[in-house]
Amino acid sequence: MFEKLKRFYIQNELKEEIEIEDDLYHQIKNVLRTKIGDKFIFINDKEVGEYQFYFGMKKSGIFTLNSKQPHDKPNYELDVYLSIIQREYLDSAIEKLGEIGITKLIPVITKRSFQGINTSTSERMKKLLYKGFLQAEHNFLPVVEDAVDLSDITPKTQENFVLYERCSSKEKIDLTTKSVGLLIGPEGGFEDVELETLQNKGFKKISPIKGVLKSETAAIIFTGYVKILIDTSGQ
Repeated sequence: MFEKLKRFYIQNELKEEIEIEDDLYHQIKNVLRTKIGDKFIFINDKEVGEYQFYFGMKKSGIFTLNSKQPHDKPNYELDVYLSIIQREYLDSAIEKLGEIGITKLIPVITKRSFQGINTSTSERMKKLLYKGFLQAEHNFLPVVEDAVDLSDITPKTQENFVLYERCSSKEKIDLTTKSVGLLIGPEGGFEDVELETLQNKGFKKISPIKGVLKSETAAIIFTGYVKILIDTSGQ
């Protein structure tokens, strides 16, 4: 179990000695005012390692390995299908979803989606999700899938919910499993045909709160709600 240390995602192999450069080194050395011997956690796509600052140069620094381990394997699945909304709201929601600890992010294109997804957008989303994850000191990384059209969604989790604020009655979410999928709609909501499609795919309409929330607010509140239920479950 690693100490509670500042975490950073890197693409380097976690060798006995690694060199950190450019913006990340500037953040570690200058913004955090790092001194020789200070410890950090570096995480790549496979492993988590504790390193300490060994030697600093003007534009790069050498860090030496103390210990490393494979990613933790979470005992739950929390897949979030997030409809594409305006960039500033989308970015904020994704980072917070990372902090909450989702295991998979699936961007969804709906009839009311604000924008499409290109390679640079996908990379930005991944960085934001990882940023939130590292802030929360998780020892694994979530999966970020390619954007999918709503009609092509194929849920792999055991229980799946779609948030729909127009439900005639309010009810709490009662989980029977730690394998949950949660679908957040776009600005303006779903069209009737989309809701019918989702129900046919096994998504249950639910609205546990009174009032109509913005998409990014709903994403954070309900994902956090479900994560609390998962974490406090006796299963």
